[in-house]
Amino acid sequence: MGKLIVKTEFLEKTLPVLLVQLGGYIDQSNSDKLQKVFDDLFSSEHYFLIFDLTHLIYMSSSGWGVFVGEVKRFRENGGDIKLANMSSEIYELYQMLEFYHILEDYYSIDEALESYGIKVEKKTEDKVTEEINDNKKSQSSDGSTGDFMEKESELFELDKISKEGSDSELHPEANKIEFQLAQDEGTFKEPLERGLEIDISILPLQEKVRKIISKYPLLSLAQMKKMLRHEEFGRERIGIFKLYFLLKSMNLETKAKRYRFYRSC
Repeated sequence: MGKLIVKTEFLEKTLPVLLVQLGGYIDQSNSDKLQKVFDDLFSSEHYFLIFDLTHLIYMSSSGWGVFVGEVKRFRENGGDIKLANMSSEIYELYQMLEFYHILEDYYSIDEALESYGIKVEKKTEDKVTEEINDNKKSQSSDGSTGDFMEKESELFELDKISKEGSDSELHPEANKIEFQLAQDEGTFKEPLERGLEIDISILPLQEKVRKIISKYPLLSLAQMKKMLRHEEFGRERIGIFKLYFLLKSMNLETKAKRYRFYRSC
């Protein structure tokens, strides 16, 4: 199908953590190359691994089979295999095959490093906020972005989504809404009459989604999915397609509908 690209880099000297960056495609035709990567790392006694999947476009079940088959021998030697920066497409298969019971995945390389007990200096801006701000900066003069996840009607074209209720129906003030996510803990905890609070992390998934939309109606599916993985929301795991169909069942599958819901709150 395509070429597999592999790059390695040491991240930490005190604990020899090796970052392995994968790019391109992994399928049955080249999964033996991935197997050789593991064999070479193991023979070189590199047992603490973080795989950065940012640039990996596709990985079939044969590629996942290599990961699952290798993790045991690395753990038996005191190490581990951590995954970071999975794309929505890679994460879909990972979740469908339920490999999260075997392999640990992390939102970022820093989180994966911390799982090894390595202290990482915290950034001043929350990762989700940073990505949203970066996304806003990349917007063109007509308000579009380069992120394909922003174009939900294109992503789900096979499902023949109706153009009715498209983003063009948004209120003119919609684009003026700021998506600055508060960094304090308990941002989404709501006060009750007697000063009690609702812990959003224990609410059903639908309610968590409603809480997000009630504050940030124009988030893309990818941004919403990343917010759900935060501690405030109980580190909720959901694939991009499952999230879409959940929104569809709630009649909130388009940004226009989500914005109307936001206006009614």
